[in-house]
Order: sequence, then structure tokens, then C-alpha cells
Amino acid sequence: MHFHKKVIEPMSDFLFLILNEAATKLERQAKRLRYEAKQYEGQPKWAQQYGILLRSIEPDATIEEVMQVLGCSHTLASEALQRLRTKANLKSIEERNALIMRLASRGWTNKQIAAKCDLHPTSISKIIQKVMQSGQLGRDHRKAAITKNPAAIRKI
Repeated sequence: MHFHKKVIEPMSDFLFLILNEAATKLERQAKRLRYEAKQYEGQPKWAQQYGILLRSIEPDATIEEVMQVLGCSHTLASEALQRLRTKANLKSIEERNALIMRLASRGWTNKQIAAKCDLHPTSISKIIQKVMQSGQLGRDHRKAAITKNPAAIRKI
């Protein structure tokens, strides 16, 4: 019987190169992850501390300013700034909706309110319906908006 000797050297070299390249990539990724984890090391540990720090940041701040205040990475600062801007936008929308409801309770037409708020009259109608249905206003405010009794509605 004659056995042929298998030549595996070229394949093992190829396999070695593939595995070595994969290991190098994983080492780079691990190094990057360690760097990111280190960014979180000196940050405040409690949610209350984060809240205090976040309240000190204005929505128009730059990412670099947020990084300095929070002592965090660019990624985390960007995320925090995005949340701040979203919160500020929601607050301004709530204020606009409150103004719309106050004007509606005083008997203003949708067209008049639309001109004041720089919106379309149909948008005003939809906002009023949405606020009324959502229960964002108290019972007395909803009743006042429906009856258009300005004395019954307080500043929202």
C-alpha cells in the first residue's frame, strides 16, 4: 500500500493569515472598547448628579461644551445634547399649544389664532382637538375652552 502524503503547508499558511488578521482586528476593537469604557470611569454615578449637570447645559451648547461639563466622550455628549434639544422643543410645543388653547377660550377664530402662531387654520383645529382628547388640560380648562368662557380658564 502506498499512502500519499498530503500537502497542507500552503493551506495552513493561508489559515494562519486569516486567523492572525481576525485576531488583529479583534485586538483593535478591544482597545477601542477599553478606551470608551475608560471615558465613563470618572463620570457621576447617580442619576441625580447627571440631572443636575444636564440642567446646567443650554440646548444651544456645543458638543465640546457638553463634553467638558459631563466629562464624557463625544458620542455621549452628542446623545445628551440631542435629548436636551428634544426636551426644549417639546416644551416650546407645549407652550404654543397652551397659547392656542388660551386664545381659543377667549373666542378667537382658528384663522386669527393661525395668524398669531404662524400656522395653518387646519393645524390649529387639529391641535385643539388633540389637546382636548389627550387630557393635557385639566377638566376646568377643557370646559372653558369648549364654552369659550375666558374667566374660567387660568394661564396654562
